[in-house]
Formats: sequence, structure tokens, C-alpha cells
Amino acid sequence: MRSLSKAAEKKIKQLRQKKFRDQTACFLAEGDKLIRQLSHSHCRLKQLYWTTDDLGLGGERIDPEDLKRISAQEHPANSLAIFQKTEEAERKSSDAALELYLEEVQDPGNLGTILRTANWFGHQQIWMSANSADPYSPKAVQSSMGAIGHLHLHRCSLEECLAKWHKDHRWVVAADMNGSDYRTLKREKIGIIIGNEGRGLSKTARSSAHELIHVPRVGSSEMESLNAAVSAAILMAKLA
Repeated sequence: MRSLSKAAEKKIKQLRQKKFRDQTACFLAEGDKLIRQLSHSHCRLKQLYWTTDDLGLGGERIDPEDLKRISAQEHPANSLAIFQKTEEAERKSSDAALELYLEEVQDPGNLGTILRTANWFGHQQIWMSANSADPYSPKAVQSSMGAIGHLHLHRCSLEECLAKWHKDHRWVVAADMNGSDYRTLKREKIGIIIGNEGRGLSKTARSSAHELIHVPRVGSSEMESLNAAVSAAILMAKLA
């Protein structure tokens, strides 16, 4: 068992910040299951630290107190890894039935959950605005459960995404509380815009969509709205 050096500890803690993740093209992942998932993805394992169980992926055994200090989690697991981000793939036209654009989805937990759900339904690429949450932040990585290593993530403006969707002959819809019942939508190729958790869609997104859709309440529910990740999941399940 080795004691973690101060230099290594500093390097790991820096990866909690976006600017260092951007500079190094690396990110953190914690927990045996997540690390194993990512080790079989497009992401490259650079360094692994563990305290009790060797994952069969190499790395170093360190003291549990060292892991507690470097962990970004409130309740640390017994392993932490540094992964190399995947390079952004070429933005290709797609025949997929459904594609998503995330416009200012700023909660990393929501973002990670959307990515996990998208991967479950077989999506290959996700489009997102420049000011959406960082998918490589510790909370987004944990919430995605390894999905980030199996998706091509593209940062672009809404206008760029719309131009691609129009070229692909997609019917563009936007999730909005004033939209029509999503169950009435019948199109072969769809692009869905998911807006900000608090403000909803931008004026541009609302005016650019061919149609606004929403998930209707049932019965006497007085809930104002659904969580963005839950809405996205329902739409993907129905329309993917």
C-alpha cells in the first residue's frame, strides 16, 4: 500500500474544476461499477487508485484516508480513476429515429441522467449548447453511469444543430408546457429540443420548432412541471 503524494493529490483534486479538465482532457470517475463500465468504452484509463479490491485493471492500492481526501463524493467509494476524454467525433448525418439537443441544461445530475437514458435507448450522438453543464464533471459522470464513454457529445449552437437536422429532414419539436400531447406526434425522424430546467426554452428554440410538445398531467395533479431528465426519458421511450 502506497501513500499518495501531495503532487498526485493536487492533480486529482484539480480535475474537479472544468478548466483543468479542459486543459488535460481528463476527468474523474469513482466506484468499481462505473470504472469498469468506462474501461470498456471509448475513454482511456490513465490512472487507477483502489483501497480494498483490485479491479483487475492495474493501478495502485492506497490508504482509505487518502482516497477520502481526493474523492469528490460525499460518501467515497473504494476506487477512483482518471480517464482520458474521447475526442469529439465527426458530426455526421444520421438516420436515427430521434436525436436530442440540450439547450442550457445546467444541472449536472440531470445531464448525466439524460445521457444514461439516451445510451439505454441506443442513441449514438447528443447535441448540446455551449452553456449546458459539463458532462465530464464528477456529478454528471456519476449520474451517467458510464454512458459518456459510449456517446458522441457535440457542443454547438442551436442554429448549427437545426441546420443539420433540416439537412437530415427531421421534424423539429421542442418540449414546452404549452405544447400538444406528445403521444399525438407521428413522424419518422424527429429532433427534440430540451430546454433549461428553470427558464425553459429560448425564444429561438420555441420559434424554430415545427411543433411544441409536452407530457400532460394526469388527473388532479398540481405539479407545475416535470424534471427535465424525466421529461426527456418519457419522450425518448415513446419516440425513439
